[in-house]
Amino acid sequence: MLQRCNNPRAAKYGNHGGRGIVVCERWRSFVNFLADMGERPIGRTLDRRDNDGNYEPGNCRWATTQEQNQNNRHCKLTPDLVREILGRFEHGESQASIRRRLGLEYSSTISGIVRGATWSNIHMEGCACPA
Repeated sequence: MLQRCNNPRAAKYGNHGGRGIVVCERWRSFVNFLADMGERPIGRTLDRRDNDGNYEPGNCRWATTQEQNQNNRHCKLTPDLVREILGRFEHGESQASIRRRLGLEYSSTISGIVRGATWSNIHMEGCACPA
């Protein structure tokens, strides 16, 4: 977190400090960070709820890899959007067409959804499928 925000030589600086993301003053002390966030649970990493927001209390959580993948700048999917993707696919629309229509960057996003590899917790119940 500190390297990503403060060290221009860090591999991911451009996506963090280079975009103006900072670590709050309080968290510049590990003791304070630990007091606010607690120890990292097994299988989770630090995630910012708002990817344009700073590293600070209220904007950070310990997240699973799946949660991290569902919360990034390139893939702002919501449960409603996933239901729309599933509905369109079930009504015969091609994955390429869905991707273009919804402005999604990666075809693998739609492929993972329709195969149930990602967002498998979202089901079609209550979905108003598009015409």
